[in-house]
Amino acid sequence: MFRQPSLLGAGLLSLVPLLFLIIVVFALVRLLKGKTPTGREEQAMKVDETRVMQEIYRGLADLEKRVESLETILLETRRPAG
Repeated sequence: MFRQPSLLGAGLLSLVPLLFLIIVVFALVRLLKGKTPTGREEQAMKVDETRVMQEIYRGLADLEKRVESLETILLETRRPAG
């Protein structure tokens, strides 16, 4: 009628909360730590950042030339004919 729980079943049930806690702590550590790039990945990121910065610099230099040209055109059209 009344069965006593086996020692194995009782032992496993007592480990479930502990295993759950370990999994949660492990997941939090992984989440907070994040994945750090390796040396090669970091070097590749630096090269890519440098390339993007050079492209931006060249684009801004071209834009500056265009603005100067437009200013010249605007000033020449506003100059009274004389």
